[in-house]
Amino acid sequence: MNQDQLISLLAQGLVQAVQVSEMLPSKGKPYLTPAKRVWVVTAVLINGSQSLLISTRGTRREWASLDRLSEWLKMVGVMNFFIQQEKVMS
Repeated sequence: MNQDQLISLLAQGLVQAVQVSEMLPSKGKPYLTPAKRVWVVTAVLINGSQSLLISTRGTRREWASLDRLSEWLKMVGVMNFFIQQEKVMS
């Protein structure tokens, strides 16, 4: 789902929860810099399905800053979200 679709689903009350996950970046060479992390958004809909927020280029939308992501979520109408951290195997 893209940003406009997320905003539309929120306005219709079809989003049950918003999950923010910490992951390795999809761009560049994330395996060379495992300490660098990004944040991605998944919407959990009322029918139980989940949808990852994608960019206009078709890849997952990533934020380098949780603070900026939090500000963006508030701007689009999300006041509550939960954070899921990915376990990194070393």
